[in-house]
Amino acid sequence: MDEITSLILDRNFSPIGLEAKNVSTSTANLSWQPVSGATSYEVEVYPDDSLAFATTPKTFTTEGVSLNLEGLTYDTKYSARVRAVDNSDASRNSKWTSVYFRSDAQQIMQSMALEDVGDKDVIIKWPKDSLINSASILDKDGNVVLTQEVTAEEQAAGRKKISGLTPETSYVAKIYNNGKECGSKKFTTIADLSGATIVRSTDDFSSMLENATEGQVFALYNGTYMISSGSETPDKAGSAVIEHSVTIKGIYPTAKPTIQGTFKLQAGASLTLSNLVLDGTNNAATDQFFDYKSAGDYKLLDVEDCEIIGAGDQKGLLYGNTDQAIIDNVVFRNNKIHGIGCDGGDFFDVRKSYIKDITFVNNTVYNCANERDLFRYDDKASNYGNPVPVITVKNNTFYNVMNATSGKRFLYIRFNGKKGGQQITWANNLIVNTQAVYTNQSTTSTPSYQNNYYFGCANANLFAASDPENKLYWNGDTSGKNGADPKFKDAAKGDFTVGNEDVSKLGVGVQK
Repeated sequence: MDEITSLILDRNFSPIGLEAKNVSTSTANLSWQPVSGATSYEVEVYPDDSLAFATTPKTFTTEGVSLNLEGLTYDTKYSARVRAVDNSDASRNSKWTSVYFRSDAQQIMQSMALEDVGDKDVIIKWPKDSLINSASILDKDGNVVLTQEVTAEEQAAGRKKISGLTPETSYVAKIYNNGKECGSKKFTTIADLSGATIVRSTDDFSSMLENATEGQVFALYNGTYMISSGSETPDKAGSAVIEHSVTIKGIYPTAKPTIQGTFKLQAGASLTLSNLVLDGTNNAATDQFFDYKSAGDYKLLDVEDCEIIGAGDQKGLLYGNTDQAIIDNVVFRNNKIHGIGCDGGDFFDVRKSYIKDITFVNNTVYNCANERDLFRYDDKASNYGNPVPVITVKNNTFYNVMNATSGKRFLYIRFNGKKGGQQITWANNLIVNTQAVYTNQSTTSTPSYQNNYYFGCANANLFAASDPENKLYWNGDTSGKNGADPKFKDAAKGDFTVGNEDVSKLGVGVQK
């Protein structure tokens, strides 16, 4: 056979490697690989097209293998195609190679001020007289919740109020000109103000709490509110006595109001706190933030989305030292809790009272309980007919807790005085820098351990084998027994974002 030393084709090869890069609101760059034998390249760009090539194109000719497109329309679909051209013989022109891209949306929507976001409405703004004729609200998953026209008056004014939203919900607002996106902003509606008592930092909030009625809801603007009740020092915070079902919540998620002081709960009380900063550094006494003070039935203590700042000499977070105080539920969820030294008390300290259900989920706890236990629940079950409390501790980040003295306990749980006396779940927790053990009490029920992770845990007993007859420790539930550094973003500043991808994939610690 004769050796083939050349290849003669009827036409040029089509360009390969066609890409649309550096796409902006009005520009894009097309590039491709050179074709042997081509003397130039023909480029066609079709607006409002998705590889159908059905609209009227703009046509370009270039001798290079890239082309900068200018004057594009924002938020528009484009199809582009390129072919290699033989200027001396059109019949040798290649077939087309195509690509699809979309120009970026504009961003002329202006940032929202605090007062622009309400509980059921939002005010969106743009430069006056901009061409805007519709606006949409999308949920966090990108689904359109509602769409409204923008009137000529609203367009000229550069603002529109949209109502019909749900309180405490994350949304995205978008504005359009003839269906093309001109800007977007994320926002979260504030707490529901329907029927709420609005409180400003100039109000006497301490007196308002003293005179609270059953079911009253206090909605606080940003500012500092010092509880003066029970304090004999004018510039120091005291304690609010809660005797009814009371809700206190911050209005703006991005500007949490600060409450200085603690709460003394009386029988019949129910307390719900959300979107607040509880600052104990100015308290007149070292009492716990929450203290059950009288015998009787209590409903719910629900603390969510709060930052709780303790003082080094503060006794703890919660205290239940009253016999025949029966609490239905205690919930701490999505909080950042730090600086509670636990001088004279345990972090979560239940001695004579009975809490039926404790839920501690998705909290970041750091620099707490220097020389004390984390969860203490003493053996007083016989006072209540030997019930079995439910304790759930999941997806928390514990950093530098119980780290000053060896041998303190995560679970100092003795309620009911026997194995099986409590139902405990300990799952997906990230534990870093502690000298603690799980427990050294034979009466602590074996928890349901699931997928916990450890780093920098000094006490070998934390990882000792379980001994159901005497001491209870770790039972080998995790792949992270003193594993790799989770590489927190900035622990010194309270940012415990996990930087180690392998640890992050495990789903341990606080999940956002």
